[in-house]
Amino acid sequence: MMRNADMGWLSLQAAAGLAAQGIRRVEGVSGGREAIVAELSRLGLPASEAVIGAEEDVGGLAGPRLGLSGELDFFAAPRSTLVALGPRLSVRSRLLAQELPAGWAPLGRSVPIAGLAAGTPVLSRRHDRVVRVAAVDDYALDPSGTVFLCGHSTRGALSAIASAPRVLVERIGLLLAMRGDDAGLFVLSVGRRVGTVLAEPVAADPHEAASDRFQRWWYAEQALLHDGDLAGLEPDTTWLWTRSTLVLAAAVEALRGMGAPVEVDAPQVALWDAHAGRAIEGVGGRTAGDALLGHLSSEAVAWLNARGAVLEPGRALSAEALRERLGSLGVSVSEPMLRFEETFGGLCIPSAEGEAFWFGIGLEVEGSVLPRGDLVPMGGFPGGTYWMDPAGRVMTGEGGVEPAIVAGDPWALFEQLARGRAAP
Repeated sequence: MMRNADMGWLSLQAAAGLAAQGIRRVEGVSGGREAIVAELSRLGLPASEAVIGAEEDVGGLAGPRLGLSGELDFFAAPRSTLVALGPRLSVRSRLLAQELPAGWAPLGRSVPIAGLAAGTPVLSRRHDRVVRVAAVDDYALDPSGTVFLCGHSTRGALSAIASAPRVLVERIGLLLAMRGDDAGLFVLSVGRRVGTVLAEPVAADPHEAASDRFQRWWYAEQALLHDGDLAGLEPDTTWLWTRSTLVLAAAVEALRGMGAPVEVDAPQVALWDAHAGRAIEGVGGRTAGDALLGHLSSEAVAWLNARGAVLEPGRALSAEALRERLGSLGVSVSEPMLRFEETFGGLCIPSAEGEAFWFGIGLEVEGSVLPRGDLVPMGGFPGGTYWMDPAGRVMTGEGGVEPAIVAGDPWALFEQLARGRAAP
């Protein structure tokens, strides 16, 4: 595989992540040392060794869309524009809005750094579906060459995250390598540094190119592991990124074996839905597919597990609470509604687009999706809502559209989803 020109220092894994997303050094943006010094001075940037080195190492690394003039319109294609790096490119494209201390230089911009792996810059959500936001992280270089992050992930504060631009790009490449067409990316966070403990059970090897005094990284074919959070705000934490439920289970089991003060169900440990930007409760619980064994076919269970679906029973309403809530809205609760809430309430299925769709009558109603006559909302899908009638039949139809039956009951709906006959 060919690497980006003059970036032979990249690991094969990071180079593959950049290449897969069309991120490359754009011809005409980077140049020789004399040209760099001359243009840095012309642009009012410090011609320090740190800034010159950054331009030589990563200047002009951008993608996948860069204007022919070398200036980047970062929000022209927010779902495909991921990264733009280099002091000169930053100034030309006005990427850094924050005023920097004397002697500092802008280094570039990306979607929120955690969104690089999640496959979407989404960091805002409603109760049932994700809202895409035009959020970005900016990078800056101090006189020593240390990389600082400021932007969405740090709420505008400057936070040291990497010892050099090369280290930052290595991490970006590794995170991009975690992206995929399927959803189901999970992140396990632990409130202390336990990377050395988790590395063996998840079969991850030390990755020195991404490691420095701020973060220590390990790499596995199906997982990334690092001590210290990406934004530099929680240095005494450990983070595991994976799409494999087997890797996730191995990590959870290892944490269980550690004893106090790290417990799987304790506040120090949280499982994150990377697409929804929220914690998933009950790390020690089962995946949605495993929890629904006996309720759905093996094909549907496998599909749920492959999607990374999660079931949070604590988000479902009890029978009494559901009767009370719907009764306050003038709706009588039927037996099929109670069975659905008990079985599927709190189910989250990531869509192929990376959006998190939740199922549960209680979730929908508490999220201000109100009943339509005797139809109650039971879950969301791209562009709409699933409704249930008193007999348990599943319907769709928004606004003034007459509801149409799409499944005889919720069980049939999830079987259809598994076979690709319905959204999400």
